[in-house]
Amino acid sequence: RRQAEEALRTSEEKYRTIANFTNDWEYWLDLNDNFVYCSPSCVKITGYKAENFIHNPNLFLQIIHPDDLEKYLQHRIDRFTHHSSNEFQFRIITSDGEIRWIGHISQQVFNESGECIGIRGSNRDITERKKTEQQIKNSERKYKLLSKNINDGVFTCRNGIIEYVNYSMSRIFG
Repeated sequence: RRQAEEALRTSEEKYRTIANFTNDWEYWLDLNDNFVYCSPSCVKITGYKAENFIHNPNLFLQIIHPDDLEKYLQHRIDRFTHHSSNEFQFRIITSDGEIRWIGHISQQVFNESGECIGIRGSNRDITERKKTEQQIKNSERKYKLLSKNINDGVFTCRNGIIEYVNYSMSRIFG
C-alpha cells in the first residue's frame, strides 16, 4: 500500500510540475464551460488569479476584447465540431486595462470510454510578436510609398531575378 501511495504521490508531483510551471496559460473546461483547472500562469498573462476564473467562469468572456468576442463565441461553437486542435488569435483586456494578444489553441478531451468531457486549452501571450508584425507592416508601407513617389529608379533583385521595379525605374528603362 505504501508503494502505491508513493507512486501516486510521485505521479501527482510530476503532473503538478508540468501543469503549474508553464509559461502558457493552460486550462481545462468542463462541458458547461466551467474551469476544472486553470494554471497559475494566467496571472502573468491576464492579471487575474486562477481562482478568479474557477469561481467566475464568465470572467474569461468578460476580458475578451469586445471586437474579438463574436469570433471567440463562434470558436466555442466550432470546437465541438472539430476533433483536432482548433486555434486562433484574439485580444484580451488585462486586470489593469492593458490590451494583450493571445495565441489560443484548444481541443476536446475524452475519457477512456470515448466520451467528450470538456475542452483543453492553452493561451500564449503573443503581444510582442503582434507589435513586431505591425512594425514590419508599417515599415513596408513606408517603403512602398517612398518607392512609388521617388523620381529615382528603384528595384529589388534576388539571385539575379528582379522582384520589384518602381514606376520611375520602369519609365527610365521603358
